[in-house]
Amino acid sequence: MWTRYGGRLDIAAVPSYLERVQHGRTGMSEMDNKYIARNMITLHELRATAVVRERMAEARLRGDTAAMEQWQNVEAAIAELRRTAPAHSVQA
Repeated sequence: MWTRYGGRLDIAAVPSYLERVQHGRTGMSEMDNKYIARNMITLHELRATAVVRERMAEARLRGDTAAMEQWQNVEAAIAELRRTAPAHSVQA
């Protein structure tokens, strides 16, 4: 699940829509988004949102609207996790 991205260890890109359909998953649940968001925060700390926006831009260039929507949901989950985090552990 971990790959090299930009010279650093990173979470593998979210599978394309067709890959998910082949495996019987046609959408990402809120739990999946939060799981990826937590991992992105752990791995990238303050840069997590910027990395997600890079992924959205890549999906946009590929024309993969499903992946772009997924990364938007992950970005929203990162914002929610940061907003609801206890004051002593806020990373923003």
